Amino acid sequence: MKFLLLALVLFGLLFGCADDDGEEVFPEIENPLDSAELREDVLAKALELSSLSHVEGEEPFTYTGPDGQPYSGWVKKTYPSGKVGFLFECKNGMRDGLHTAWFKSGAKMVERTWKAGLSDGPFIAWREDGQIDYRGYNKANFLDGKFEEFYSGGRKKSEFQYEGGKLREALRWKPDGTACPYTNLKDGAGMIVYYNDDDNISIDYNETYANGEIDYGGSTDEVVPESVLTDPSDPDSSVDANLSVEPDGNESTGVKIEPEVNSTAP
Repeated sequence: MKFLLLALVLFGLLFGCADDDGEEVFPEIENPLDSAELREDVLAKALELSSLSHVEGEEPFTYTGPDGQPYSGWVKKTYPSGKVGFLFECKNGMRDGLHTAWFKSGAKMVERTWKAGLSDGPFIAWREDGQIDYRGYNKANFLDGKFEEFYSGGRKKSEFQYEGGKLREALRWKPDGTACPYTNLKDGAGMIVYYNDDDNISIDYNETYANGEIDYGGSTDEVVPESVLTDPSDPDSSVDANLSVEPDGNESTGVKIEPEVNSTAP
């Protein structure tokens, strides 16, 4: 019975659950490196990434230690100041387990999980002020499942559903919390509208999708035509009227692929 309860708890941590409103709740990754004492102990044992070797372009990476054998143990990369940039664990030469990255300030940047060299499981990224930037799930190195990103004020910016790395559904919100009326992507096909980074009010361009991927034949760098953005049921509607919201200075919009902080300078 105890083993059954433990299995159910682990399932909930890895795959999340739903709240009372049916909204999926992302799992909270229990990170032992949150303990400063344990983190310092791990740092003392970890090898610098630069001391390991791997063949570029191969997936999954197999890291070889100074002895020429597949490396098992902790790997670190540090800033010039000496502060830790990231830590991850290798097993038989492949990343396996929790990967954690920090900003130069020491604030946590990213948590994600690996299995046998492939990104697999939940991940979350924060801004330096501690607010969530985006979060989601990977499966065998592909985005798979729910993916969310947020404005700097905490409002939800986007909600996507992926399947095997392909985008199946997309929802977008304006900085004031109202739904973007022009983004409409279902069953891997449709359009996503992107706002200008400098004001998050005016539309920059739109992209069309087919079969879960960008349809370059249908994509355009032009602003969505006014005829598309005007609500035909409202004779007074216009592009300016529909986009009259206050900017919040957020730095990015759109589908964001989780950054690879593990193989570059932190």
